[in-house]
Amino acid sequence: MKKQFRKMRRKPFYLPLAIPVTATLALLALGLWWSSQWHSTTVVIVRHAEKMAVADDPGLTPAGQARSAELARMLSPAAAGESPPAVYSTDYRRTRDTAGPTAAAWQTDLRLYEPGDTRAFAREVRRQHRGATVLVVGHSNTVPELVAAFGGPSGIEIADDEYDNLFVLTVPQFGAATTLRMTFSAEPR
Repeated sequence: MKKQFRKMRRKPFYLPLAIPVTATLALLALGLWWSSQWHSTTVVIVRHAEKMAVADDPGLTPAGQARSAELARMLSPAAAGESPPAVYSTDYRRTRDTAGPTAAAWQTDLRLYEPGDTRAFAREVRRQHRGATVLVVGHSNTVPELVAAFGGPSGIEIADDEYDNLFVLTVPQFGAATTLRMTFSAEPR
């Protein structure tokens, strides 16, 4: 009789403990998943550096080469100790030449993108490079669209003779992106 009585008393004792333990483990797993989703992606958007005079697919002038080298020098610490960085460029010589030194400094391949659908491109970059630093090199007419597609302000204008704009967007998985607009020199500082 005593054995039967003990079994009945133990069952109700374990059940109240099992519910809070299971709920705590579930909340812990949910919290870990949620925190992993908060990694922000840093997107650096620049226009290609100074190009040579009119040609079909012009390269960079000496000033443009100096600017692209300075960009690589400035951004080299940005890729240290994190998930692999990425460098994107349109398929024009001037953008590839601007992005090339940074890709070499970051020890990553230069990836080409089509500037036609900037919103789809931004979604793809955010999906593939969560938590990483990404450099995107574009043109005076595509950089404003890219900044807006990544969640930055719209209505940015870049003159045809402006090559020194640099946009740093911090793009969280949830919430609004923050944008820092600055200029950089072709001369090392």
